[in-house]
Amino acid sequence: MLDDTALVGRLSYMLAHGVKEGLVERSAEWPGLTCLPQLLGPARRLFRWFIWTKRWSGRTSEYLAAQPGPFAEEWAEPVELELAPLPCWQGLDEEDKQRTVRALLYMKLACAHP
Repeated sequence: MLDDTALVGRLSYMLAHGVKEGLVERSAEWPGLTCLPQLLGPARRLFRWFIWTKRWSGRTSEYLAAQPGPFAEEWAEPVELELAPLPCWQGLDEEDKQRTVRALLYMKLACAHP
């Protein structure tokens, strides 16, 4: 089990990874999946979950061949990505959590670009 310091360290590492590797200048520029918008504000993130069972259930191969591809909207359902605060941040209000995340980003940015 990780202690509070280790959990914050893991979060800090994840947020700084693209910067540390020289792939982006700032963590906010990362083009892939990231939790940063939610950590810094009230961003709501929806993703499509493709339900393969729904696609294959009771269908013949001939039927499927005539249908849209595997990533068609009819096989998808929206799913919201929800974050839970780190246990050591449970007592912080949203503004304090955001301030703490910004401080982590600033520290890692300073370390990545001396």
